[in-house]
Amino acid sequence: MILDQLEAESKKYIIATITIACISLIYYFHVVLKIEVIFTHLFYIPIFLAAFWWKRKGLLMPLSLALLLLISHMFFLGGTIINDFLRGLMFMFVGMISVVLSERIEKQEKQEKLLMQYTVDLERANEEVKQFAYIISHDMRAPLINVKGFVAELCSASDAVRSTMKDALPCLSEKQQKDVTIAITEDMPEAMNFIDSSVTRMDHLINALLKLSRLGYRELQFEAVDMAKIARSMLKGLAYHIDRDNIKVVVEAMPEIRADRMAMEQIMGNLLTNAVHYLDPDRPGEIEITSRREGSAVIFHVRDNGRGISKEDRGKIFMPFRRCGRQDVPGEGMGLSYVQAMVRRHGGHIGFESEEGRGTTFTFTIPNIIGDSHQLKK
Repeated sequence: MILDQLEAESKKYIIATITIACISLIYYFHVVLKIEVIFTHLFYIPIFLAAFWWKRKGLLMPLSLALLLLISHMFFLGGTIINDFLRGLMFMFVGMISVVLSERIEKQEKQEKLLMQYTVDLERANEEVKQFAYIISHDMRAPLINVKGFVAELCSASDAVRSTMKDALPCLSEKQQKDVTIAITEDMPEAMNFIDSSVTRMDHLINALLKLSRLGYRELQFEAVDMAKIARSMLKGLAYHIDRDNIKVVVEAMPEIRADRMAMEQIMGNLLTNAVHYLDPDRPGEIEITSRREGSAVIFHVRDNGRGISKEDRGKIFMPFRRCGRQDVPGEGMGLSYVQAMVRRHGGHIGFESEEGRGTTFTFTIPNIIGDSHQLKK
């Protein structure tokens, strides 16, 4: 409040001025006009301000005014002391109520400021994490490219060594010939293949990390999106696996929402890909995509009767580079991290229910609101 920003001395002068004005008006009403109603006791104004500004110390104001009222009627104006005593109690009651209200308001304002500060700090920390992930993953690619280039040069050099090895071997002893032959034809190629595959793997992980960091910066383009149409489009890309494994797929009618089309394709595509690839081969596969409205949001469900997720893996299901269960499906373990990031960019949330050996249902919520407010979530 603006009044709370005033200096202590200014507050004292304001209350003194108001108190003098109230005394003058009360004298005018009670003595000059002979009007005696509770509404003419204007002392409630300085009492309220004093209690609001100085909390419990401000209760001195109603106590002083009550004594002033009693003394004035006893010695100067005459009157009934019992009425003045009741008015004094009323002053104290108003003062205590004002103190309680002011303390609650002050506590709420402090909590709101603290919450706002926490929000600002959290947003700043998230932004720093995004920038750090982008910078680190971007800068790590340069040495990887160098390593990959030098491995290619070593492969070329080893080919040249192998071509001249036959001429050099007769000059060596039998044991030396055997050691050199194994080193050049087996050990060196195996080591270089291992380095090359490790560099390639690291490059894929860095690209995945770059993609995840970029999801937080890409400006979302909100438009009308038919989620049922997107689901069917994603299923066409999985048609080979669906037909080969005779998977039953049900896509129910879904409402049109306002969202970023590319993000919805990534969300639905990742969830359906996981549902298809992690089915149980021992029973016919079933996948069902449904939705329902709830207030201003639309809740989507992607259910399968696949392997399910064990209790030990449920806490890390959305973590980057974490893969659960049998590692018989290719990938980096980033799909659900992408999904969670895009759902959150839309102001929604995602969760799942799963029973190992029975199947999993992923549920995500997208607020069906015009996208301007969501573009702030970068």
